[in-house]
Amino acid sequence: MVQDEGNNLYDIPIQQLDLAANTIELLESVGITSIGDSLDFLERGAKATITVPNGLIDAMYTDVVQKLKTHGYMSRDWRR
Repeated sequence: MVQDEGNNLYDIPIQQLDLAANTIELLESVGITSIGDSLDFLERGAKATITVPNGLIDAMYTDVVQKLKTHGYMSRDWRR
């Protein structure tokens, strides 16, 4: 379980990242609804076993990673 200074990141919706509406739709379509879910997905990387619609991977590594870094949920030097 992902935690941030006592806060459960699974309780923080991805909407808090100010993502584009189409990115949120893509994430929600595969069950990624919280910051914790998105961090889990990124940690699994190539081991992720969900089927993703076209565009999700690009969205994750552009919009989502940028916003996670900006909001301090991910290290600025994180690379896939």
